[in-house]
Amino acid sequence: MEEKEIEVDVSILRVIYEAALSTHYRVNSLLEDNIMGNFPISETEKSLLLEFCASSTTLKVLFESLFEDFSSINTEKVSLGQEVYMAIIGLAKTVEMASRSAFGSVVLWAH
Repeated sequence: MEEKEIEVDVSILRVIYEAALSTHYRVNSLLEDNIMGNFPISETEKSLLLEFCASSTTLKVLFESLFEDFSSINTEKVSLGQEVYMAIIGLAKTVEMASRSAFGSVVLWAH
């Protein structure tokens, strides 16, 4: 069975990527602080932070790989396989949830 292709504007992918980057850097900074012992959190919070770090990093790497692939074809729209499209949606939802989260007195959302 052939995988369904979904057409997406490259500009939309770039907006999602750029919006996710700040959350990516924030959650990874918190994780680094936790590992260094400067930001103690509960095991439950650490588990959630690790999930957010994994999702934001995966989304970042996925977008950067796609942008590299698309750079040679110079187009406004691209076709993504349904699996890739659904992965982007799922990861972006998790990263968006991370952007609204708080760990102790530290909140991740920005104004």
